[in-house]
Order: sequence, then structure tokens, then C-alpha cells
Amino acid sequence: MNEIITLKNVSKSINNQEVLKKINLKVYEKDIFGLLGPNGAGKTTLFRCLTNLYNIDDGEVIINGELYSERKKVICYVSESERLYNELKLIDNLEFFDRLYNSKKNRKERLNTIMEMLDIQKHCNKYVFTFSKGMKRRLSMAIALIADSNLLILDEPLSGIDPEGKAHLKDIIKKIAKESTIIYSSHSLEDVENLSNRIAILNKKIILTDSLASLKKTKNNVVTLYVENISLFHPDLLNKMGKSIIDTKVNDHSIIIEYSNVELNEILKVFIDNNIIFNAVKTNEHTLNDIYLQIIKEKDNE
Repeated sequence: MNEIITLKNVSKSINNQEVLKKINLKVYEKDIFGLLGPNGAGKTTLFRCLTNLYNIDDGEVIINGELYSERKKVICYVSESERLYNELKLIDNLEFFDRLYNSKKNRKERLNTIMEMLDIQKHCNKYVFTFSKGMKRRLSMAIALIADSNLLILDEPLSGIDPEGKAHLKDIIKKIAKESTIIYSSHSLEDVENLSNRIAILNKKIILTDSLASLKKTKNNVVTLYVENISLFHPDLLNKMGKSIIDTKVNDHSIIIEYSNVELNEILKVFIDNNIIFNAVKTNEHTLNDIYLQIIKEKDNE
């Protein structure tokens, strides 16, 4: 798997305050990489270091195989606050930025493709100052795509957007991820859980980085099975799963199983294979919110 971003011991201080401390991070091709962290954790500073808006104090930033100081390829960055020409029409904004990055050849087709992807073509002759925050965010993302980079950096792309606009933007991000690598920050753990395949938790330093699937497997989950013929069940039936089964409690009509590092379907298969009939299943799997709060709490107590 190709590494698009590689950070090695990256540090950055602002006004003699350490904002980033020895950051090590890898983002791979076609990742939708979610960056989480409390306010003041350094998320925006990290993005500005990736885009050369800030110089790093120490370490190495490698993007697409090129060192920070030698990079030639364009990186697309959408900041939390839009940088648009509000007194111009949408199409005028797109054409202005297209002239900076591309030749006139195929301009109409290129911009039509981008507008269609972000579903903004019907607004092309409207003035930007009339747009909602969600529409301005879509236009900012359209401008970022003009440079045709394989890396898109989004700082809080879903903040302040109404639910309908947020759902639309999520669909757009997933579309873009088929062609590009995306790293973005968010305060919404639910949004990150729905969008990302990998995450990092940042609080001046990287506390954790992992895939969501692997992260969830490290935390214990609980399932309750409501069983008809409970007399057929014995905890020994789950022995083949070894240490993945943390605890089993058998009640009159239900079985409560605490587990980790195993898929729920594998547990259910044991019941089916042994003709144990269950009428209902209640799960209590950890959300990203649970995991995030637990990790932050553990770090605060160190």
C-alpha cells in the first residue's frame, strides 16, 4: 500500500508554546483518514505544516515520496473558513482558480465534471454571497479539486452544516475518495465513524492511530441472547474462541456474553450449529465516542 503522507518526529512551536510534539504518522493511498482531538490539540497546525503554510521546527514531512522542502506536487487544502470571492458568481470563482492551475484547453468540460460531482451546476450563475454555509463548503471543495491532486486535506468540513447538507457532503467525500486520499479533522465522532477507514487521535502528540475495525476489536463488547431452549447451552461451547470470550452469564431466559477480538457472527454461529434457538439479540458494541473518551481519560490519568 502506497504511503501518501509520512511524518517522522515532526515538532512545531508557536510563540514558544509547543503545539506539535514528535508526530509520527502514515496516511495511505485512498484512505479517508479522520483526525480527532480536543480544541487546541494541534489539528489545524498539523494541516498547515502539511501544506507549507507553516515551517516545521524539527522532523520530516514526506508527501508522495517528496520531502517537505523539495515538494513540487500540488496539495488541495480546504480550511474551516471559506476563502471565496463572495461578490462573484460560482462559475466565476471556479474559472478564476482554474486559470491558476490549468490551461484554457478543456476548461468547460473540466469544470462541468467537477460541478456535477458536487451537484452545484444548477447554482453556477448565482452570486456566492447568497449561498448557505453548506453550499460555500461545496464550492470550496470544488475549487480544491481543480488542481487535480491525489491528496485532499479538509479542516472541519462538516462543521456548522445542517443535517441534509452534511449527508450530501459525506456522499461527496466518499466519491472523491475513490480517486484521491483524504485526511480531514472533525469534532463529530459520529461523522468520523461513518466516514473514515482509519483514524488518529491527536493531542499535541499522536495518542493513537489505527483502523476503526481494529480499534473496536481491542475493546470488550457485550451481547445478550434471548434463548428458547437455554438448557442446550453450556459455556464450554465457546471454549474454541479462547481468550476472545471474556465472561459468560446464564440467566433463566438469556445469556450475556462479554467478548473482544472476535466478530459477533462467529458467536452466533456457535448457537446455530448447536440448534440453540434465540428470539432476540441485544448488542452493546462500543462506538468511536466510547473509545475516544476512554482513551482521552486514560491519557489524562497518566
